[in-house]
Amino acid sequence: MSKKATNFLKKHKKPLLKFGLPIGLVVFGLIAGYLGTGWVASISQPKNLVWAAEAQVKVPGDLKSYLQKRNDCKDYRGVGTPTGVGLWGVYQVEKGQFAKIAYGCSWTLTSYIMAAKQNNKWFLIPPTEYFAASDPSAARGSSNLPKCTELTKYKINKTIEPFCIDAANQPQPNSLP
Repeated sequence: MSKKATNFLKKHKKPLLKFGLPIGLVVFGLIAGYLGTGWVASISQPKNLVWAAEAQVKVPGDLKSYLQKRNDCKDYRGVGTPTGVGLWGVYQVEKGQFAKIAYGCSWTLTSYIMAAKQNNKWFLIPPTEYFAASDPSAARGSSNLPKCTELTKYKINKTIEPFCIDAANQPQPNSLP
């Protein structure tokens, strides 16, 4: 080190330590805090909330895990806003094979969706496939009753779905035991 640099450091060492170190620590703390809050926020906001709608309903662990991993509400709220949170209120489970679930994003729940388990894997039956149209000219399901053909296709019994809509668009009791 040159003699000039050594003299400069001797002369300015105390002011540098007095002001430079605290300012450096404050800047470091602000940067670390900013980065830390973003990281904590990303791990503390769940993608999905799954709960039993009533105390007597027992949500199978594999169904809960399946629903928690879904990403249905990722872009629900629009660009530049936090992503939506998936809501899954399980209100009926039948033989660990079928589940009626109220579902939605962030703050709204739609009527329900049916989950079924085949080959040890859960899946959701699309409402447009599952529910009958209340108006026969409607393009998609808009009734709160499923199509009888869907109940037969998935072997959904009358314990979980007591009624359905037949091919003539008439309600009838589910005949599956």
